[in-house]
Amino acid sequence: MQIIKEIRLPYEKNGHTRSCMCVVRSNFYGGGLDYIQKLVGAARETYPGLQDNQIRVVQFAGTAYARTYGIEFECPDQGVSVPPDGWREIVELEFTF
Repeated sequence: MQIIKEIRLPYEKNGHTRSCMCVVRSNFYGGGLDYIQKLVGAARETYPGLQDNQIRVVQFAGTAYARTYGIEFECPDQGVSVPPDGWREIVELEFTF
Protein backbone atom coordinates (compact mmCIF):
# COMPACT_ATOMS: atom_id res chain seq x y z
CA MET A 1 0.00 0.00 0.00
CA GLN A 2 1.43 3.35 -1.06
CA ILE A 3 0.45 6.29 1.15
CA ILE A 4 -0.17 9.48 -0.82
CA LYS A 5 0.16 12.87 0.89
CA GLU A 6 -1.39 15.87 -0.87
CA ILE A 7 -1.76 19.52 0.01
CA ARG A 8 -3.95 22.29 -1.38
CA LEU A 9 -2.02 25.47 -0.69
CA PRO A 10 -3.94 28.57 0.43
CA TYR A 11 -5.04 30.92 -2.34
CA GLU A 12 -7.54 33.62 -3.19
CA LYS A 13 -10.46 32.97 -5.51
CA ASN A 14 -13.20 35.45 -6.31
CA GLY A 15 -12.14 37.64 -3.40
CA HIS A 16 -12.21 34.80 -0.87
CA THR A 17 -9.20 33.09 0.68
CA ARG A 18 -9.28 29.28 0.45
CA SER A 19 -7.57 27.65 3.40
CA CYS A 20 -4.69 25.23 3.16
CA MET A 21 -5.94 21.63 3.36
CA CYS A 22 -4.06 18.35 3.68
CA VAL A 23 -5.20 14.97 2.38
CA VAL A 24 -3.62 11.62 3.20
CA ARG A 25 -4.90 8.60 1.28
CA SER A 26 -3.80 5.57 -0.69
CA ASN A 27 -4.97 3.54 -3.65
CA PHE A 28 -6.11 0.80 -1.25
CA TYR A 29 -9.84 0.17 -0.76
CA GLY A 30 -9.57 -0.68 2.94
CA GLY A 31 -11.30 1.38 5.56
CA GLY A 32 -10.60 -0.30 8.90
CA LEU A 33 -9.19 1.38 11.98
CA ASP A 34 -5.66 0.05 11.33
CA TYR A 35 -5.71 1.60 7.87
CA ILE A 36 -6.88 4.99 9.17
CA GLN A 37 -4.25 4.90 11.93
CA LYS A 38 -1.53 4.36 9.28
CA LEU A 39 -2.76 7.45 7.41
CA VAL A 40 -2.79 9.50 10.63
CA GLY A 41 0.72 8.28 11.43
CA ALA A 42 1.92 9.41 8.01
CA ALA A 43 0.36 12.85 8.55
CA ARG A 44 1.98 13.17 11.98
CA GLU A 45 5.43 12.58 10.47
CA THR A 46 5.10 16.09 9.02
CA TYR A 47 2.69 17.58 11.58
CA PRO A 48 3.51 15.94 14.95
CA GLY A 49 1.14 18.24 16.85
CA LEU A 50 -1.88 17.12 14.82
CA GLN A 51 -4.74 16.15 17.16
CA ASP A 52 -7.42 13.54 16.49
CA ASN A 53 -10.18 16.16 16.72
CA GLN A 54 -8.59 18.08 13.82
CA ILE A 55 -8.87 15.11 11.44
CA ARG A 56 -11.83 14.17 9.31
CA VAL A 57 -12.12 10.61 7.98
CA VAL A 58 -13.63 10.72 4.49
CA GLN A 59 -14.75 8.38 1.74
CA PHE A 60 -13.97 9.83 -1.65
CA ALA A 61 -16.73 10.11 -4.24
CA GLY A 62 -15.00 11.63 -7.26
CA THR A 63 -13.88 9.76 -10.34
CA ALA A 64 -10.16 9.75 -9.56
CA TYR A 65 -10.30 7.48 -6.49
CA ALA A 66 -13.95 6.78 -5.76
CA ARG A 67 -14.86 4.66 -2.75
CA THR A 68 -11.42 4.82 -1.16
CA TYR A 69 -10.98 6.22 2.35
CA GLY A 70 -8.60 8.88 3.54
CA ILE A 71 -8.20 11.73 5.99
CA GLU A 72 -8.43 15.49 5.55
CA PHE A 73 -7.39 18.29 7.88
CA GLU A 74 -6.61 22.00 7.78
CA CYS A 75 -2.88 22.61 7.54
CA PRO A 76 -1.51 23.61 10.93
CA ASP A 77 0.68 26.14 9.07
CA GLN A 78 -1.75 28.28 7.05
CA GLY A 79 1.14 30.45 5.84
CA VAL A 80 2.77 27.64 3.86
CA SER A 81 3.64 28.54 0.26
CA VAL A 82 5.31 25.34 -0.96
CA PRO A 83 4.43 21.70 -0.22
CA PRO A 84 6.43 20.08 2.59
CA ASP A 85 8.89 17.35 1.59
CA GLY A 86 7.03 14.23 0.51
CA TRP A 87 3.76 16.06 -0.20
CA ARG A 88 2.43 16.87 -3.65
CA GLU A 89 0.38 19.94 -4.47
CA ILE A 90 -3.23 19.62 -5.61
CA VAL A 91 -5.49 22.40 -6.89
CA GLU A 92 -8.84 21.12 -5.60
CA LEU A 93 -10.06 18.61 -3.06
CA GLU A 94 -11.74 15.44 -4.26
CA PHE A 95 -15.50 15.13 -3.72
CA THR A 96 -16.45 13.12 -0.63
CA PHE A 97 -19.57 11.31 0.55
